[in-house]
Amino acid sequence: MKTPGKFLIPIGWVLIVLSVLATIGMIRESHQRDPSIEAFLNHPDSLSLGGTIGIIIGTNLLTIPAMLFGIYAALRKNPKGKPLVITSIIVFFIVAGVQFVPSSNSTSNNQSQPTGQYDAKIMAEELSQALEGISKENITKELIDKFNDVPTKYTSLSDGFTVYFPSSPQKNTIKDVIGWTGKNYQSVCQDGFVQYNVFFNYFDKKILSDESQDAFLGSHLTGKLLISKNSKVITNNKFVFRGFNARKYEYIYVVEGVEILHEGIVFILDGDSVSLTCVYLKEVVPQPSFDEFVKSFELLPLEAKLSDEYWKDPSTGLKLRPPVDMRERDERSSKSVIATFVNKAGHSISIIDVTAEYPSFKLSDIKKEFPHATRDSDGLLVNTLHNSTYNMEFIQLVKFLEYDNHIFILQGYAPKQTFFRSERIFKESMNTVTFED
Repeated sequence: MKTPGKFLIPIGWVLIVLSVLATIGMIRESHQRDPSIEAFLNHPDSLSLGGTIGIIIGTNLLTIPAMLFGIYAALRKNPKGKPLVITSIIVFFIVAGVQFVPSSNSTSNNQSQPTGQYDAKIMAEELSQALEGISKENITKELIDKFNDVPTKYTSLSDGFTVYFPSSPQKNTIKDVIGWTGKNYQSVCQDGFVQYNVFFNYFDKKILSDESQDAFLGSHLTGKLLISKNSKVITNNKFVFRGFNARKYEYIYVVEGVEILHEGIVFILDGDSVSLTCVYLKEVVPQPSFDEFVKSFELLPLEAKLSDEYWKDPSTGLKLRPPVDMRERDERSSKSVIATFVNKAGHSISIIDVTAEYPSFKLSDIKKEFPHATRDSDGLLVNTLHNSTYNMEFIQLVKFLEYDNHIFILQGYAPKQTFFRSERIFKESMNTVTFED
Protein backbone atom coordinates (compact mmCIF):
# COMPACT_ATOMS: atom_id res chain seq x y z
CA MET A 1 0.00 0.00 0.00
CA LYS A 2 1.42 3.36 -1.02
CA THR A 3 1.64 6.13 1.55
CA PRO A 4 0.04 9.43 0.38
CA GLY A 5 2.53 12.28 0.54
CA LYS A 6 5.29 9.90 1.61
CA PHE A 7 8.02 12.05 0.09
CA LEU A 8 6.13 15.38 -0.02
CA ILE A 9 5.91 15.60 3.78
CA PRO A 10 9.71 15.75 4.44
CA ILE A 11 10.15 18.13 1.48
CA GLY A 12 7.47 20.36 2.99
CA TRP A 13 9.30 20.49 6.33
CA VAL A 14 12.53 21.39 4.58
CA LEU A 15 10.75 24.29 2.85
CA ILE A 16 9.34 25.46 6.19
CA VAL A 17 12.77 25.45 7.82
CA LEU A 18 14.33 27.30 4.89
CA SER A 19 11.55 29.89 5.02
CA VAL A 20 12.11 30.44 8.75
CA LEU A 21 15.87 30.81 8.24
CA ALA A 22 15.33 33.34 5.45
CA THR A 23 12.91 35.34 7.62
CA ILE A 24 15.35 35.39 10.54
CA GLY A 25 18.02 36.71 8.21
CA MET A 26 15.64 39.41 6.98
CA ILE A 27 14.83 40.56 10.50
CA ARG A 28 18.45 40.68 11.63
CA GLU A 29 19.43 42.81 8.67
CA SER A 30 18.08 46.28 7.96
CA HIS A 31 15.70 45.84 5.02
CA GLN A 32 13.70 48.34 3.01
CA ARG A 33 9.93 47.99 3.28
CA ASP A 34 8.44 47.48 -0.17
CA PRO A 35 6.90 50.67 -1.71
CA SER A 36 3.64 48.80 -2.38
CA ILE A 37 3.23 48.07 1.32
CA GLU A 38 4.16 51.67 2.18
CA ALA A 39 1.49 52.88 -0.24
CA PHE A 40 -1.11 50.51 1.18
CA LEU A 41 -0.42 51.57 4.78
CA ASN A 42 -0.56 55.28 3.94
CA HIS A 43 -3.34 55.31 1.32
CA PRO A 44 -5.11 51.93 1.16
CA ASP A 45 -6.87 51.32 -2.15
CA SER A 46 -7.50 48.36 -4.46
CA LEU A 47 -4.27 48.94 -6.42
CA SER A 48 -2.01 49.08 -3.36
CA LEU A 49 -3.92 46.15 -1.82
CA GLY A 50 -3.21 44.04 -4.90
CA GLY A 51 0.47 44.94 -4.75
CA THR A 52 0.63 44.07 -1.05
CA ILE A 53 -1.00 40.66 -1.64
CA GLY A 54 1.50 40.02 -4.43
CA ILE A 55 4.40 40.84 -2.09
CA ILE A 56 3.05 38.53 0.63
CA ILE A 57 2.61 35.64 -1.83
CA GLY A 58 6.04 36.28 -3.33
CA THR A 59 7.79 36.12 0.03
CA ASN A 60 5.93 32.92 0.87
CA LEU A 61 7.05 30.96 -2.19
CA LEU A 62 8.59 28.38 0.15
CA THR A 63 5.74 28.26 2.66
CA ILE A 64 2.85 27.93 0.18
CA PRO A 65 4.11 24.70 -1.47
CA ALA A 66 4.70 23.22 1.99
CA MET A 67 1.11 24.10 2.91
CA LEU A 68 -0.21 22.48 -0.29
CA PHE A 69 1.85 19.33 0.36
CA GLY A 70 0.36 19.10 3.85
CA ILE A 71 -3.21 19.64 2.59
CA TYR A 72 -2.75 16.93 -0.03
CA ALA A 73 -1.44 14.46 2.54
CA ALA A 74 -4.20 15.35 5.05
CA LEU A 75 -6.92 14.86 2.41
CA ARG A 76 -5.43 11.44 1.65
CA LYS A 77 -5.65 10.57 5.38
CA ASN A 78 -1.93 10.81 6.04
CA PRO A 79 -1.69 11.82 9.74
CA LYS A 80 1.55 13.74 9.11
CA GLY A 81 -0.25 16.19 6.84
CA LYS A 82 -2.17 18.09 9.55
CA PRO A 83 0.91 19.23 11.57
CA LEU A 84 2.55 20.41 8.35
CA VAL A 85 -0.55 22.46 7.38
CA ILE A 86 -0.81 24.11 10.80
CA THR A 87 2.90 24.97 10.89
CA SER A 88 2.74 26.30 7.31
CA ILE A 89 -0.14 28.65 8.17
CA ILE A 90 1.69 29.99 11.23
CA VAL A 91 4.89 30.57 9.27
CA PHE A 92 2.87 32.15 6.42
CA PHE A 93 1.51 34.86 8.73
CA ILE A 94 4.90 35.34 10.38
CA VAL A 95 6.58 35.88 7.03
CA ALA A 96 3.73 38.14 5.91
CA GLY A 97 3.92 40.15 9.13
CA VAL A 98 7.66 40.70 8.77
CA GLN A 99 7.02 42.51 5.48
CA PHE A 100 5.27 45.27 7.47
CA VAL A 101 8.28 45.95 9.70
CA PRO A 102 9.59 49.43 8.74
CA SER A 103 13.16 49.79 7.55
CA SER A 104 15.83 51.62 9.57
CA ASN A 105 15.60 54.47 7.03
CA SER A 106 11.91 55.05 7.55
CA THR A 107 10.74 58.32 9.05
CA SER A 108 10.82 58.49 12.81
CA ASN A 109 7.62 60.52 12.96
CA ASN A 110 5.52 57.53 13.99
CA GLN A 111 2.81 59.69 15.51
CA SER A 112 1.84 61.00 12.08
CA GLN A 113 1.41 57.43 10.75
CA PRO A 114 -2.10 56.10 10.23
CA THR A 115 -3.44 53.84 12.96
CA GLY A 116 -3.51 50.82 10.63
CA GLN A 117 0.21 51.17 9.91
CA TYR A 118 1.00 51.56 13.63
CA ASP A 119 -0.95 48.38 14.49
CA ALA A 120 0.80 46.48 11.70
CA LYS A 121 4.17 47.62 13.04
CA ILE A 122 3.39 46.36 16.55
CA MET A 123 2.24 43.01 15.16
CA ALA A 124 5.37 42.69 13.04
CA GLU A 125 7.63 43.51 16.00
CA GLU A 126 5.92 40.86 18.13
CA LEU A 127 6.26 38.28 15.38
CA SER A 128 9.90 39.15 14.77
CA GLN A 129 10.63 38.78 18.48
CA ALA A 130 9.07 35.31 18.34
CA LEU A 131 11.32 34.45 15.40
CA GLU A 132 14.37 35.76 17.27
CA GLY A 133 13.55 33.27 20.02
CA ILE A 134 14.03 30.33 17.64
CA SER A 135 17.65 29.20 17.93
CA LYS A 136 19.59 27.72 15.04
CA GLU A 137 20.12 24.62 17.17
CA ASN A 138 16.37 24.08 17.47
CA ILE A 139 15.89 24.56 13.75
CA THR A 140 18.69 22.09 13.00
CA LYS A 141 17.21 19.54 15.40
CA GLU A 142 13.77 19.95 13.85
CA LEU A 143 15.23 19.45 10.39
CA ILE A 144 17.12 16.33 11.49
CA ASP A 145 14.00 14.93 13.18
CA LYS A 146 12.00 15.35 10.00
CA PHE A 147 14.71 13.76 7.89
CA ASN A 148 14.78 10.85 10.33
CA ASP A 149 11.18 10.12 9.32
CA VAL A 150 12.31 9.58 5.72
CA PRO A 151 12.81 5.86 4.95
CA THR A 152 16.48 5.03 5.43
CA LYS A 153 18.33 2.11 3.84
CA TYR A 154 20.01 0.30 6.71
CA THR A 155 22.74 -2.27 6.11
CA SER A 156 24.25 -4.76 8.56
CA LEU A 157 27.34 -6.57 7.27
CA SER A 158 27.67 -8.63 10.45
CA ASP A 159 24.17 -10.12 10.13
CA GLY A 160 24.08 -9.84 6.34
CA PHE A 161 20.95 -7.90 5.45
CA THR A 162 19.65 -4.58 4.20
CA VAL A 163 16.19 -3.06 4.73
CA TYR A 164 14.46 0.33 4.53
CA PHE A 165 13.57 1.48 8.04
CA PRO A 166 11.31 4.55 8.44
CA SER A 167 13.85 5.98 10.91
CA SER A 168 17.29 5.11 12.23
CA PRO A 169 17.01 1.81 14.15
CA GLN A 170 18.34 0.92 17.56
CA LYS A 171 20.26 -2.35 17.92
CA ASN A 172 19.93 -4.60 20.96
CA THR A 173 21.72 -7.89 21.62
CA ILE A 174 20.81 -10.67 24.04
CA LYS A 175 23.79 -12.99 24.44
CA ASP A 176 23.98 -16.67 25.34
CA VAL A 177 20.51 -17.22 26.81
CA ILE A 178 19.62 -20.92 27.13
CA GLY A 179 21.26 -21.95 23.88
CA TRP A 180 20.65 -18.92 21.71
CA THR A 181 21.78 -15.37 21.03
CA GLY A 182 19.33 -12.74 19.80
CA LYS A 183 19.77 -9.51 17.90
CA ASN A 184 17.01 -6.96 17.38
CA TYR A 185 17.00 -3.94 15.07
CA GLN A 186 14.07 -1.67 16.00
CA SER A 187 12.73 1.51 14.41
CA VAL A 188 9.90 3.55 15.97
CA CYS A 189 7.99 6.24 14.08
CA GLN A 190 4.65 8.08 13.80
CA ASP A 191 4.98 9.52 17.30
CA GLY A 192 5.87 6.13 18.70
CA PHE A 193 2.67 4.41 17.57
CA VAL A 194 4.36 2.20 14.95
CA GLN A 195 7.30 -0.12 15.59
CA TYR A 196 9.31 -2.06 12.99
CA ASN A 197 11.66 -4.90 13.94
CA VAL A 198 14.19 -7.26 12.40
CA PHE A 199 15.14 -10.16 14.69
CA PHE A 200 18.00 -12.62 14.24
CA ASN A 201 17.97 -15.59 16.62
CA TYR A 202 21.16 -17.65 16.50
CA PHE A 203 20.74 -21.13 18.01
CA ASP A 204 23.51 -23.33 19.35
CA LYS A 205 21.63 -26.29 17.92
CA LYS A 206 20.64 -25.43 14.36
CA ILE A 207 17.20 -26.12 12.90
CA LEU A 208 18.22 -27.86 9.67
CA SER A 209 15.81 -30.67 8.72
CA ASP A 210 12.47 -29.97 7.07
CA GLU A 211 10.67 -31.66 9.96
CA SER A 212 12.33 -29.53 12.64
CA GLN A 213 11.77 -26.36 10.60
CA ASP A 214 8.07 -27.13 10.20
CA ALA A 215 7.77 -27.81 13.93
CA PHE A 216 9.53 -24.56 14.88
CA LEU A 217 7.62 -22.38 12.41
CA GLY A 218 4.32 -23.98 13.40
CA SER A 219 4.86 -23.21 17.08
CA HIS A 220 6.34 -19.71 16.62
CA LEU A 221 3.05 -17.82 16.85
CA THR A 222 1.80 -20.05 19.69
CA GLY A 223 4.82 -19.04 21.74
CA LYS A 224 4.19 -15.34 21.12
CA LEU A 225 0.55 -15.63 22.16
CA LEU A 226 1.53 -17.03 25.55
CA ILE A 227 2.69 -13.56 26.64
CA SER A 228 -0.26 -11.69 25.07
CA LYS A 229 -3.61 -11.62 26.84
CA ASN A 230 -6.90 -11.46 24.97
CA SER A 231 -5.16 -12.31 21.69
CA LYS A 232 -7.01 -12.98 18.46
CA VAL A 233 -5.24 -14.65 15.54
CA ILE A 234 -6.20 -13.24 12.13
CA THR A 235 -3.86 -15.21 9.85
CA ASN A 236 -1.09 -17.80 10.30
CA ASN A 237 -0.09 -19.26 6.95
CA LYS A 238 2.80 -21.23 5.50
CA PHE A 239 4.64 -19.65 2.60
CA VAL A 240 8.10 -19.39 1.04
CA PHE A 241 10.11 -16.22 1.61
CA ARG A 242 13.19 -15.64 -0.57
CA GLY A 243 13.28 -19.40 -1.12
CA PHE A 244 13.16 -20.32 2.59
CA ASN A 245 10.49 -22.06 4.65
CA ALA A 246 8.46 -19.36 6.38
CA ARG A 247 5.25 -18.37 8.15
CA LYS A 248 3.27 -15.15 7.78
CA TYR A 249 0.97 -14.21 10.63
CA GLU A 250 -1.21 -11.41 11.97
CA TYR A 251 -2.90 -11.10 15.33
CA ILE A 252 -4.45 -8.57 17.70
CA TYR A 253 -3.75 -8.30 21.41
CA VAL A 254 -5.12 -5.90 24.01
CA VAL A 255 -3.11 -3.76 26.42
CA GLU A 256 -5.14 -1.75 28.97
CA GLY A 257 -8.14 -1.81 26.67
CA VAL A 258 -6.18 -0.70 23.58
CA GLU A 259 -6.07 -3.04 20.58
CA ILE A 260 -2.61 -3.51 19.08
CA LEU A 261 -2.04 -5.15 15.73
CA HIS A 262 1.01 -7.34 15.20
CA GLU A 263 2.08 -8.39 11.68
CA GLY A 264 5.08 -10.62 11.12
CA ILE A 265 6.92 -13.21 9.11
CA VAL A 266 9.47 -15.72 10.37
CA PHE A 267 11.77 -17.90 8.26
CA ILE A 268 14.72 -20.25 8.76
CA LEU A 269 18.15 -19.19 7.51
CA ASP A 270 21.06 -21.63 7.92
CA GLY A 271 19.36 -23.22 10.89
CA ASP A 272 18.57 -19.92 12.63
CA SER A 273 15.34 -17.93 12.70
CA VAL A 274 14.83 -14.48 11.23
CA SER A 275 11.70 -12.42 11.96
CA LEU A 276 10.34 -9.19 10.49
CA THR A 277 7.50 -7.54 12.42
CA CYS A 278 5.38 -4.41 12.49
CA VAL A 279 3.49 -3.53 15.70
CA TYR A 280 1.00 -0.64 15.82
CA LEU A 281 -2.27 0.65 17.24
CA LYS A 282 -5.17 -0.83 15.31
CA GLU A 283 -6.51 2.55 14.18
CA VAL A 284 -3.13 3.75 12.89
CA VAL A 285 -2.09 3.22 9.26
CA PRO A 286 1.62 2.23 9.33
CA GLN A 287 3.90 4.10 6.95
CA PRO A 288 5.40 2.25 5.21
CA SER A 289 3.04 -0.69 5.25
CA PHE A 290 4.30 -4.01 6.54
CA ASP A 291 4.31 -5.41 3.00
CA GLU A 292 6.49 -2.52 1.80
CA PHE A 293 8.83 -3.02 4.75
CA VAL A 294 9.18 -6.74 3.99
CA LYS A 295 9.64 -6.11 0.26
CA SER A 296 12.65 -3.87 1.01
CA PHE A 297 14.40 -6.62 3.01
CA GLU A 298 17.30 -8.36 1.26
CA LEU A 299 19.94 -10.81 2.44
CA LEU A 300 23.61 -9.97 1.84
CA PRO A 301 26.92 -11.87 1.91
CA LEU A 302 28.40 -12.01 5.39
CA GLU A 303 31.54 -10.08 6.21
CA ALA A 304 34.69 -12.19 6.39
CA LYS A 305 35.83 -12.58 9.99
CA LEU A 306 38.97 -14.71 10.14
CA SER A 307 40.94 -16.00 13.08
CA ASP A 308 43.89 -13.84 14.10
CA GLU A 309 46.01 -16.96 14.50
CA TYR A 310 47.12 -19.30 11.73
CA TRP A 311 46.25 -22.96 11.79
CA LYS A 312 49.29 -25.05 10.74
CA ASP A 313 49.72 -28.56 9.33
CA PRO A 314 53.03 -29.85 10.73
CA SER A 315 53.56 -32.43 7.95
CA THR A 316 53.32 -30.05 4.97
CA GLY A 317 53.95 -26.66 6.61
CA LEU A 318 50.66 -25.33 5.18
CA LYS A 319 49.15 -22.47 7.21
CA LEU A 320 45.68 -20.96 6.95
CA ARG A 321 43.49 -18.50 8.89
CA PRO A 322 40.09 -20.20 9.24
CA PRO A 323 36.80 -18.26 9.72
CA VAL A 324 36.13 -17.41 13.36
CA ASP A 325 32.83 -19.34 13.43
CA MET A 326 34.43 -22.58 12.15
CA ARG A 327 36.07 -25.27 14.24
CA GLU A 328 38.35 -28.06 13.08
CA ARG A 329 36.59 -31.38 12.71
CA ASP A 330 38.36 -34.20 14.56
CA GLU A 331 37.83 -37.04 12.10
CA ARG A 332 39.16 -37.15 8.54
CA SER A 333 37.08 -38.65 5.76
CA SER A 334 40.14 -39.94 3.88
CA LYS A 335 43.94 -40.03 4.02
CA SER A 336 44.20 -37.09 1.63
CA VAL A 337 42.09 -34.73 3.79
CA ILE A 338 44.48 -32.68 5.92
CA ALA A 339 41.79 -30.76 7.81
CA THR A 340 38.16 -29.65 7.64
CA PHE A 341 36.80 -26.56 9.35
CA VAL A 342 33.03 -26.45 9.75
CA ASN A 343 30.39 -24.27 11.37
CA LYS A 344 27.11 -25.39 12.90
CA ALA A 345 25.10 -24.54 9.78
CA GLY A 346 27.04 -26.95 7.55
CA HIS A 347 29.35 -24.47 5.80
CA SER A 348 32.91 -25.80 5.65
CA ILE A 349 36.44 -25.38 4.31
CA SER A 350 38.57 -28.45 3.61
CA ILE A 351 42.26 -28.79 2.79
CA ILE A 352 43.09 -31.83 0.67
CA ASP A 353 46.55 -33.10 -0.21
CA VAL A 354 45.80 -35.05 -3.41
CA THR A 355 49.39 -36.20 -3.76
CA ALA A 356 49.23 -38.03 -0.42
CA GLU A 357 46.70 -40.50 -1.84
CA TYR A 358 47.39 -40.22 -5.57
CA PRO A 359 51.12 -39.49 -5.99
CA SER A 360 51.08 -40.00 -9.75
CA PHE A 361 48.28 -37.45 -10.40
CA LYS A 362 49.04 -34.28 -12.26
CA LEU A 363 47.03 -31.07 -11.96
CA SER A 364 45.49 -31.63 -15.38
CA ASP A 365 44.29 -35.07 -14.22
CA ILE A 366 42.67 -33.64 -11.11
CA LYS A 367 40.80 -30.94 -13.02
CA LYS A 368 39.18 -33.67 -15.12
CA GLU A 369 37.42 -34.82 -11.94
CA PHE A 370 35.21 -31.69 -12.18
CA PRO A 371 33.65 -32.06 -15.65
CA HIS A 372 30.54 -30.00 -14.88
CA ALA A 373 32.21 -27.22 -12.87
CA THR A 374 32.28 -23.63 -14.09
CA ARG A 375 34.97 -21.05 -13.50
CA ASP A 376 34.12 -17.85 -11.63
CA SER A 377 35.61 -14.36 -12.04
CA ASP A 378 38.47 -15.22 -9.63
CA GLY A 379 39.43 -18.34 -11.54
CA LEU A 380 38.02 -20.80 -8.97
CA LEU A 381 35.89 -23.78 -9.95
CA VAL A 382 32.23 -23.80 -8.89
CA ASN A 383 30.45 -27.15 -8.78
CA THR A 384 26.91 -28.18 -7.73
CA LEU A 385 26.55 -31.42 -5.76
CA HIS A 386 23.62 -33.30 -4.22
CA ASN A 387 24.01 -34.20 -0.55
CA SER A 388 21.94 -37.32 0.18
CA THR A 389 22.30 -36.90 3.96
CA TYR A 390 20.43 -33.57 3.96
CA ASN A 391 18.61 -34.20 0.66
CA MET A 392 19.85 -30.79 -0.48
CA GLU A 393 21.99 -29.30 -3.20
CA PHE A 394 25.34 -27.88 -2.11
CA ILE A 395 27.86 -25.63 -3.86
CA GLN A 396 31.51 -26.67 -3.94
CA LEU A 397 34.11 -23.92 -4.45
CA VAL A 398 37.52 -25.29 -5.48
CA LYS A 399 40.97 -23.70 -5.57
CA PHE A 400 44.15 -25.56 -6.60
CA LEU A 401 47.65 -25.02 -5.18
CA GLU A 402 50.98 -26.61 -6.09
CA TYR A 403 53.85 -26.55 -3.63
CA ASP A 404 56.95 -28.71 -3.09
CA ASN A 405 55.76 -31.45 -5.48
CA HIS A 406 52.36 -31.57 -3.79
CA ILE A 407 48.98 -30.66 -5.25
CA PHE A 408 46.49 -29.23 -2.77
CA ILE A 409 42.77 -28.60 -3.12
CA LEU A 410 41.10 -25.92 -0.99
CA GLN A 411 37.38 -26.55 -0.93
CA GLY A 412 34.52 -24.35 0.30
CA TYR A 413 31.21 -26.15 0.78
CA ALA A 414 27.78 -24.72 1.64
CA PRO A 415 24.05 -25.22 0.93
CA LYS A 416 23.15 -23.84 -2.49
CA GLN A 417 20.54 -21.44 -1.06
CA THR A 418 22.98 -19.68 1.25
CA PHE A 419 26.31 -20.27 -0.49
CA PHE A 420 26.41 -16.56 -1.45
CA ARG A 421 26.58 -15.63 2.25
CA SER A 422 29.85 -17.56 2.76
CA GLU A 423 31.51 -17.31 -0.66
CA ARG A 424 33.49 -14.18 0.30
CA ILE A 425 34.55 -15.81 3.59
CA PHE A 426 35.76 -18.94 1.77
CA LYS A 427 37.85 -16.93 -0.68
CA GLU A 428 39.42 -14.63 1.89
CA SER A 429 40.34 -17.59 4.09
CA MET A 430 41.82 -19.47 1.11
CA ASN A 431 43.87 -16.41 0.20
CA THR A 432 45.64 -16.58 3.57
CA VAL A 433 47.26 -19.94 2.75
CA THR A 434 51.05 -19.89 3.00
CA PHE A 435 53.77 -22.45 3.63
CA GLU A 436 56.29 -22.47 6.39
CA ASP A 437 59.84 -23.33 5.29
